[in-house]
Amino acid sequence: MPQQQVSVISSDQRLLTIDQLATKLGVSKSCIRKWLATGFLPRPMKIGKRLVRWEQSTIADWLAQQRQQRN
Repeated sequence: MPQQQVSVISSDQRLLTIDQLATKLGVSKSCIRKWLATGFLPRPMKIGKRLVRWEQSTIADWLAQQRQQRN
């Protein structure tokens, strides 16, 4: 009987939907879309034709950069 591999995703590799990202950042989905259009927010990964997700680690790095620029 073949063994199945179980993939464990660490919290920094988690993929976020636009709803989850908006909640995490405390903004609306339309704000996320505006930030994408202006290049302010990192581009999401394209998983399918219409399915996109942001890596949690990418967003954490982006937030750290935003904090550094503020100080």
